[in-house]
Amino acid sequence: DSSGLNLVGMDTLTNSNNKFINNEITNFSYGIVSLGLDYLQKSNGGAWTRYYNINNIFRNNYIHGCYTGGIVIGNEENALIEGNRIDTIARPTSDIGWYYVINTDPFFTQLSSPALFDRFTTGIKAGGDTLSAVMNLRIVNNEVSNIASESHATGIHVEQQQTMYSS
Repeated sequence: DSSGLNLVGMDTLTNSNNKFINNEITNFSYGIVSLGLDYLQKSNGGAWTRYYNINNIFRNNYIHGCYTGGIVIGNEENALIEGNRIDTIARPTSDIGWYYVINTDPFFTQLSSPALFDRFTTGIKAGGDTLSAVMNLRIVNNEVSNIASESHATGIHVEQQQTMYSS
């Protein structure tokens, strides 16, 4: 935008009141991903505004044979993850390589050098990476099995990250 505050051209629409119910998802990197934007500042030094995804439901899905994660959410409020079956989320042992993170934000300059692939796999992940948080999350009656990785694997991983912005 002309104010220079939206360097990567993100859309400020949130995903609200979506229902992901009774789906079978297989052979993708992720099963379901729902990531809100966090906080953005209004143009010309205006107020910081939260752009979380709100009131989304992830229910009775069968997610299997995926590579990185079953259900991954971040910057999300009032989400319900219920009754899902998540099976066989695994990275192959041959997944070795380097990648470059391209980011123009000075806060993230430490990430702009080569980095080893993150081999983290998870059945359900809420919050965590890239300063992501969740609020009023309910994770109920899910079956998570056969999650594998050479380094880090979790069945259900909930992690809060501090939102950082200047006033």
